[in-house]
Amino acid sequence: MELAEHKFPISFGICIGPGSTPSYISKLIESIRRQDIPEYEIICIGGDWDSRPYTNDPDIVLVDFDEHAYAGNISRKKNIITKTAKHDVVCILSVYQELDYGWYDGLVEFTLWHPDWDIIQNPIYNLDTGLRGIDWVLHPDYMKKYLDSKPEWYPILKQTYPQEGERPWYVVGLPFTEGDLTQCQYVSGGYMLCRKYVLLMYPLNEAMIIRRDAEDIEWSERIKQSNFKWLFNSFSINLVQQPGRWNVCEVPPALLEEFRTAYKEGFFN
Repeated sequence: MELAEHKFPISFGICIGPGSTPSYISKLIESIRRQDIPEYEIICIGGDWDSRPYTNDPDIVLVDFDEHAYAGNISRKKNIITKTAKHDVVCILSVYQELDYGWYDGLVEFTLWHPDWDIIQNPIYNLDTGLRGIDWVLHPDYMKKYLDSKPEWYPILKQTYPQEGERPWYVVGLPFTEGDLTQCQYVSGGYMLCRKYVLLMYPLNEAMIIRRDAEDIEWSERIKQSNFKWLFNSFSINLVQQPGRWNVCEVPPALLEEFRTAYKEGFFN
């Protein structure tokens, strides 16, 4: 099948808050438009629409949200996006995200070779540092559980990655070639690319509020019940516009090999 014949529609959803930076939103929307996707929609929920320059654009679907009754409830916004989406592939983004040039073509090429997928992640880089953002990562709780069993790793990680301070279990970046540890990973809520049925089967927990309750980690644990095909696409890239975001450090190869062996032997069961 030729690449052009494999192109598919996408519903993008942008969660906007009262304090969202307008320039971030505009850059994100333009980054979607420049992908040259044959059919798409951009669902924008929340925020103050009176000051937005794109409220009448034909590719924008505006959804009202009561920011007072549901203050900070990004989980509810994401669930509404899913119910509103008209396409079978849904991509939910925080306003500080941006799709790099060629993101869509990379996704189309990847899914041409991997048509049987449910959740896809891809590299994310922080624009202010050029370093990795939260992309293909282990759940820090799994890393902490393993490190507590192997405390000799703590001083090594603290010395090698002083930027993590007193939380070396946050050294969780996986090599992009790693594909066997999804049961120990999580999907960052800032960028979720799923088949719509995944988000309908497992909606975000609206009792959990972003930042305080780690709704993305809780959701990631629940979806593991269904053994979805959770894959990594190295052909597409996301960029993080907002400075000061977490720069993810990659797990040292020796530690990763130990971790993988422990996982295969049932350490986390």
